[in-house]
This record gives sequence, structure tokens and C-alpha cells, in this order.
Amino acid sequence: MANFTYSTTGNTYCDPQRVTFRQTSTGQPVSFVWHFGNGTTGNAAEEEVTYLNPGTYTVKLISVYEDVAVSVEKEITIHPTPTLTVRANRNTLCTPDVVQFTANGSSSVVYYQWNFGDGSAVVQSTTSNIQHRYNASGQYQVKVTGFTDRGCSESATVDVNIAPLTIQADIDVTSGCIPAQSTLSVTGDLLPGDSIASVTWDFGDGQSITGTHTQVQHVYNTTQPVNASVRVVTQQGCSATFQYSPFAFGTPLPSPLIQTTSGRSTFCGSEEVEFTAISSQATHYFWDYGDGSTDSISRELNSHKFRQLGLMPVKVTPYQNGCAGEVDSITLLIEGVIAKFDVRNTCQQMNAFTFPNQSLGNLSSIQWIYGNAVNGV
Repeated sequence: MANFTYSTTGNTYCDPQRVTFRQTSTGQPVSFVWHFGNGTTGNAAEEEVTYLNPGTYTVKLISVYEDVAVSVEKEITIHPTPTLTVRANRNTLCTPDVVQFTANGSSSVVYYQWNFGDGSAVVQSTTSNIQHRYNASGQYQVKVTGFTDRGCSESATVDVNIAPLTIQADIDVTSGCIPAQSTLSVTGDLLPGDSIASVTWDFGDGQSITGTHTQVQHVYNTTQPVNASVRVVTQQGCSATFQYSPFAFGTPLPSPLIQTTSGRSTFCGSEEVEFTAISSQATHYFWDYGDGSTDSISRELNSHKFRQLGLMPVKVTPYQNGCAGEVDSITLLIEGVIAKFDVRNTCQQMNAFTFPNQSLGNLSSIQWIYGNAVNGV
């Protein structure tokens, strides 16, 4: 007697569906002929067939024995897989909040399973609308699966991104003499469809304004340290504050008293000359030594070894937070000799060096120390 069974992975019959057929005929058939009802045939004892469309199909097996052929027919029904889409009322948020989800599925869907992507328990619901509260920032993929009464299912996903509003701010002038005009600006990564509701500028000098401008100008008239900030609030209730790095302005200071610590005005070229320049409110001093070299330091005590001989007009300018004050100067006589030399070699003799003497002054003798236990004169 001819007979067969059929089965599927998961024991569901939903299009497209792969079905396994196995002949279970009695006796010892010598061959088989299958007609699967969808236009395909087969000859093996076990066949796998994919049904692409829903419907009821008549499957026929002919078992051929040595002296007779016996057939059997069975019906198999493939049920339609539902269609399903899902959307969120908000895909991007700046703070954790409640999000409303709506699934749009075929009328055959009888219940839904919701996975909100945040580690919370899967929720089963018979309605296509559901709310979920997120408690932390992050990127979440929400998955909903709709099931029919035949066990057929389809899934759809939607992304939810929760990230705080971020802003970046800039200011063009943060030092110099008062009154100082600065341009302050702010930019932000707003959510799609969101816009700025207000911008509050705290200029850090006791003055502030609120409006919607993302760029403003302000005149500073204080030499006190300034701690400015800007706060942005959007129409969707997102907010962020940017704190500028502290800055300060100054006023032109009177010339400092410049003098050498030794009280002398004549020095040998080999000496390191020490200076003092005192201005009570200076944040740094700019030195011009008259020999082609300069220096910028914050301390009142300074030293310099001159590169040239002769009269050197030394100048110092006091600065308060980038604001230049009056210049003071002193003239020194540098005499004697200044030892100087250059170092040269060639690609042909990389380990051979020449040292041209460039010393200044009336030299009576020269002594070379090469650093390799070899000296010269």
C-alpha cells in the first residue's frame, strides 16, 4: 500500500514553506513518482519541496512495485504569512522618556510580541499600539513579531536613539586691552524636526541676555577673570550648557623699572647678565635684548647671555592678559670676546666634522674640546 508523511521545521505551514516528504509505503517498492501539486515532481524516497504561495495543494505519490503501481493522495495547506511594519512616534530623543509604537499588520495577525531592545522582558499584546519607557540613553532596535492563528509570523524593526543634546561654542577674542569686543557663537546637533527655543548668554562679567541668536557680540570692560557660558533650549525640551575656558583682559601698564641685579652697565661677552623688571599687575614680560634675540616670561627676574658685542639696547614691555604696556629700556656695553662656532660635515664623510670658528672680539688664543678626549688649539 502506498503512503507518505510530510513535515516542516518548526511544524508551521506558512509561505514560503519548505516541506519534507517521506514515502512510508508497505512492502518493497522499486521506484516512486511524486506530484506535489505545484507543478514539480520527484522520484526519490524522500523529497524537499518549497511552496512559494499560500493555498491547498494535492500531493500524489505513486509507489511502483514489481508487478503493480499503487498511488495515494493527500492535501497540504500552506497558510499566508502576514505582512507587518512598525513605526515609533519619536525615533530620536535627547532624554530617556516614553515612546509610542504602532504596528501595522495583516488582518490575520491575532497577537504581537514586542522586544524593546533595552533588556526588558518581551511583552505579548493583542493590540497593535503599545508604549514603553526608556530609562537610559543609548541606541535601541525595537523588534515586533506578529502571529496568526495558524502560527505564521512576520517581524519588523524600528530604531530608537536616545542621546543628550550636544553643543559647541567659540569666542574669537579672549585677551587684549579693554574695552575688548568679542564675538561668541554656538552650534548644536539638534534632533530632526527640532529647533532652538532660546539661547541664554552669560558673559561672565555680570551681564547676560536671552534670545534665539546663535552668534552675539559683547564688549568687555573688566580686568577680572571671566567665566562665560551659553545655554541652549530647544522646542522639544532638550537643553545643554557650554562653559567657556576662563579668560581675562587687561589695561596698559606703566613702564616697569628695568635694571641689572649687579647694578653694572658693562659686561664681558662670556657673562650671563641678570635683569629685574617689576610691574605689579603684569602677567608676563616681553624682552628684546638688542642682539637679535627675544624672550617672553612671566617672572620678574630674568637672565641672558648676549650673542653680539657692543652697545645693546635692552627693552622690556609689560603685558596684562595680552594688553601691552609702556616700554622701558636700558643700554648695556658688552665687550671682550664671545665664543661661537659652527658644525659641518658632508654626505661623503658622515663621521668627519669641521668646526668653523665664529667667535667675536680680539682673540689671543683658542682651545677646542671635542668631547672625545681629543682637544685642540
